[in-house]
Amino acid sequence: MNNSKLETMAGGALLISGAIYVRIENNPLLDPNCTHVLAYYGHNRIIRGNRLNCGCELDGIALTNITIDAVEDNCAAIFGALYIFGPYTPSPETLTRKFGNASVVYGTNNLERFIRIEKNGRLQRLGWHKLKRVISASIQIAANPNLCVTIPELEGILEPWTVYRAEAKHSSSLIFDKNKHDKALLVFACKNGLHSSTF
Repeated sequence: MNNSKLETMAGGALLISGAIYVRIENNPLLDPNCTHVLAYYGHNRIIRGNRLNCGCELDGIALTNITIDAVEDNCAAIFGALYIFGPYTPSPETLTRKFGNASVVYGTNNLERFIRIEKNGRLQRLGWHKLKRVISASIQIAANPNLCVTIPELEGILEPWTVYRAEAKHSSSLIFDKNKHDKALLVFACKNGLHSSTF
């Protein structure tokens, strides 16, 4: 932390696999070599304030049209608690600029981390077109009357072997259910029609 001369993690030589909690913070010249760092410290770590940061660290403060400015643009990975709710939520364009390239959301094993998106009257899309999976995070998406979620976003958010049924109502409704063949059938209705997918 706070090392103005540190530039590299020596190709992984400075990494310790037995560490319980790691902070790599405020090293303005540091490229932490994200491939090695995330292999060693996928959970229980903070990486921020460096020249490169391996993704965007969130602290569990609700993102508003003011606090969103502290988040880097084009996050490839999201670490921590993601809260988007309340009357001052960022615009869909801002959320897309910040998180539209995210392909993974990491939580932690020992700290409770959340993705909480609720009570957004203007929210129509998540815009997470590249999301592949969510790791170790509790997810709550509710009371967003105009929200329509795409099949790829749901596949990244939901794990069919742990969810039996999820439902949201209003102008978009989504139903996630297992059929008698133990396949997961996903149906959702948006303003532009009904869509379904089996996986």
